[in-house]
Amino acid sequence: MTLPLFIWTLIALRLLVLGLAARRGLAAVVPPRQHHAPDGFTWVVAPGAHVDDGDLLAACSHAAAEGLDIVHLVPGTAPASYLVTTGQLIDRALRAPTTAGGVGAACALVVRDEVLHRSRLDPGPARVDVARHVVFARRLGRYGSAGFVQARWSWLDEDPFDDRAAVEEAYGTDLYTVFSIPLMLLLTGIGPWVAGWAGWVALLIFLLQPAMASLGTPFRVGPSSLVVELMLRWVDTLARWLRALVQRPRRLLDEDAAPLRAMYAEELAGGTERFFEAPAMSCPVCAASQLREHLVLQDIWQGKPGRFRLDGCESCGHIFQNPRLSIDGLGFYYRDFYDGLGEDGIDSMFDAQVHAYDARAALAISQVAPRSWLDVGCGHGHFANVIKGLLPDAQVDGLDLSDGVNDAKRRGFIDAAHLGLFPELAPSLAGQYDVVSMSHYLEHTREQRDEIAAAATALRPGGVLLVEVPDPSSWLGRRLGRFWLPWFQPQHQHFIQHDALQAMMREEGLQPVASHRAEAHIASEAILGTVAVLSMLSPTPEHPWHPAPGLGRRVWHSVVWGLGTPLMLLAVVVDKVSAGVLARSGASNAYRIVARKPDAP
Repeated sequence: MTLPLFIWTLIALRLLVLGLAARRGLAAVVPPRQHHAPDGFTWVVAPGAHVDDGDLLAACSHAAAEGLDIVHLVPGTAPASYLVTTGQLIDRALRAPTTAGGVGAACALVVRDEVLHRSRLDPGPARVDVARHVVFARRLGRYGSAGFVQARWSWLDEDPFDDRAAVEEAYGTDLYTVFSIPLMLLLTGIGPWVAGWAGWVALLIFLLQPAMASLGTPFRVGPSSLVVELMLRWVDTLARWLRALVQRPRRLLDEDAAPLRAMYAEELAGGTERFFEAPAMSCPVCAASQLREHLVLQDIWQGKPGRFRLDGCESCGHIFQNPRLSIDGLGFYYRDFYDGLGEDGIDSMFDAQVHAYDARAALAISQVAPRSWLDVGCGHGHFANVIKGLLPDAQVDGLDLSDGVNDAKRRGFIDAAHLGLFPELAPSLAGQYDVVSMSHYLEHTREQRDEIAAAATALRPGGVLLVEVPDPSSWLGRRLGRFWLPWFQPQHQHFIQHDALQAMMREEGLQPVASHRAEAHIASEAILGTVAVLSMLSPTPEHPWHPAPGLGRRVWHSVVWGLGTPLMLLAVVVDKVSAGVLARSGASNAYRIVARKPDAP
């Protein structure tokens, strides 16, 4: 078999898998149960959707009968392109049940009033803008159980996923538009000429995907016929892609960004000097004065202005931000990262990492049978939610400085929320917990010793502290330099060595009893290093701390990230293949320690 024949055979198989995924997703959409029209539900219909009131009432009835909080309506008649896209999204969601509720059908939904109130989301924009409807559906899915039903008498004249911003929100990235679609068009277009019969098969499967998705389901293609849609699919996809290229790529339109841009401009008018304290003259861990410059970095991930110096202690090896951020600086650089503009991206990233949380929790559970657990720096509660799944009878609480901890409570990820600084709250939590966890939290803090002391206060006698932090002795950290994610400036302020952290725990009355190094490695060096390079070449143009972007910057951004997508895919493979070898060879990028509080005498 020649190389082109082999390649286009794989492409044909991939297109077949995508077509079957769309079929599987649509087949999972069930007819609604209609017994009565219950009260206590709100309807939210996207613009451009013709939704029959009877379908909405039936969806409410279905939600009540099935115990669902949210029901997304999939119209009975829709363009073929919409059915393919929606079927694939639903299939992907149902294979990842933790995020299934966050994928809508860009048509309509019904939601229990109690869930809508708890979410604190405003349905107004979702009724007038398709992209915002997709955002609303995804965020709403964090607060309750969801399902999909067929809206038999409803229809769409146009595909709502013709809107570039809606596609970006549905897929969580603009790369689908700037890379996946043109690559698919290119490969299916040239296949017959370079790969013979395999290329023709790949093109035929691509053209038949709408039929694969809709035949045998109760959904009908409209407003044109299925035959016409199949014949014109390649040309129609090309036309839709060309239209998308001239559209704004994100939901952050000028009218939304203007107030934020004005606020950031005012904050930056006086420069960034006020965001820093005076430089430290000695090591915050061992008090030695022999310091050396380790790295000087920029804010790669958000692209906010400023330069950040990391110093290393020649005595104990501690690496720390010097000068460190002031309180004003912390507010400026954290804003719109974990919350605000950055909330959706960070939430998706943490969702994708839930498989890594089990090992963290297991190390603590191997040392104690927890009845109560406090996750410090819990953010939106993803790790805490995994703990609740492992320990359904335990009290799992969260603590954080941001309002994300209250959101975690509203989502049901934690039982109680504590908002504030841990050292200040610790006296009120004294002796309440069997486990205190700090999962990639300690490196963010200003005074690490105070945090360890606070944990000792909050623990019951015999309880354990679990800490996981970046490993500054990592071989990869030394080789990758500024492109090593755990440096993560300006947010990471301290990088404490493994032995130094153990010594600090002992000084605060805790005895280290177990640790992981290789097991704590996070397989992300290649992909995050690649993203860091692309972010430096072209940060997100719409970020309001930058000037308003013109067409040139938007085009450059699409080109950089479109061409960089193959490198990211390769980087994912490199990470997966190399993870075990790197971890075992001492290149682990993190370590975790469990320390026990002595039993009461």
